[in-house]
Amino acid sequence: MSCIKPNRYYTGWALKTTRSGSVESCARQCKKTKNCVAFARHKNGKCRMRRKVSRIKYNKNYTSAYKSCLTSSTPTPTPAPTTTPAPNAPNVSWKDNWNIPRTLHKVMDDPYDSHCAMRGGGSLVIKNGIMTMTGEPRYYIKQKHKNVEFSAYFKLNGWKNNRPSSRSGFTLVTLSNHDSYAHNSCDARGYYLRLWANGELGFQQELKHDKKKSKTTYGNFWPNVRIWKNGIPKNKWIGLKFVVQRVGNKTYLKGYVDLTNGGGNWSLRIVKDASKMKGYDPCRGPKPIRSGNVSFIRTDRAKTVEVKNVRLKEISPGTSIQSMAFMPESRTNYIILLGIIIGILILAFVYRKILK
Repeated sequence: MSCIKPNRYYTGWALKTTRSGSVESCARQCKKTKNCVAFARHKNGKCRMRRKVSRIKYNKNYTSAYKSCLTSSTPTPTPAPTTTPAPNAPNVSWKDNWNIPRTLHKVMDDPYDSHCAMRGGGSLVIKNGIMTMTGEPRYYIKQKHKNVEFSAYFKLNGWKNNRPSSRSGFTLVTLSNHDSYAHNSCDARGYYLRLWANGELGFQQELKHDKKKSKTTYGNFWPNVRIWKNGIPKNKWIGLKFVVQRVGNKTYLKGYVDLTNGGGNWSLRIVKDASKMKGYDPCRGPKPIRSGNVSFIRTDRAKTVEVKNVRLKEISPGTSIQSMAFMPESRTNYIILLGIIIGILILAFVYRKILK
């Protein structure tokens, strides 16, 4: 029997304030201080240095699970070791490994998956193949992608205070470098597939995340598509699949849903050209985004949301845009198209009557 010993360490960033001094003095102090990576002279005259450090993070759930594994008479299977293929390989893929119970809080690496970490607020409780998200956590998956397919199933148990806000919902994010936005606010850029509480499905592009001002800038791809008139239903598994794919010199965003309570019946509901984003980009970043090191799952303003069957993989670039370019994006498009066809038929009928 083999048990996995939990990793109780994680790396973080710490600030150290030292005595007063000039900018040159601050630079000398940083050079002498172990692991100092940046410095600044505060308005009070003191030097502030940012150091990369390792801290011990203890959680009794890890220890109890490990001890019970050691003392159990039933052999516990050891998860297969994960390997990281070459970043540009077409077979780069990840799927959830959530059978070993654990709880993640705030800024914390997943002790049983070296590719993953938690950010944001609230908590993540993982057991029996399901991750329960409470508060506003983000589950990061650190893998580089260029053309990507990202899917997951969500089940809503309730909104915070039983009243969803305008930004409440579930989101899949990909082609981002959000893990390093604290050092460069423009690294937060990435594509979003969002299912809002009001039942609308649509895309956004995060452009900048200014940590000092606590402000996030988004670009939009209106109009959205309405999936439900009365909002997201509770206690039902809803599948979201997000495809970002390059076709020639263009990049397309495609959003799929599965409304069969986990049956795997995906239907394409929305397609957008990534170059058609509406909004000012303060970072003047690349259009469209070509690659990213991080994908993540996020929930907003939910009481609890369950997540399962998460899959992330690199796919091949597309070869044709015809099927995407003329895909109707909502019921309104279908109605307009049907109206045009009926109008043409009526005109043809009247014209024939006149000729007779």
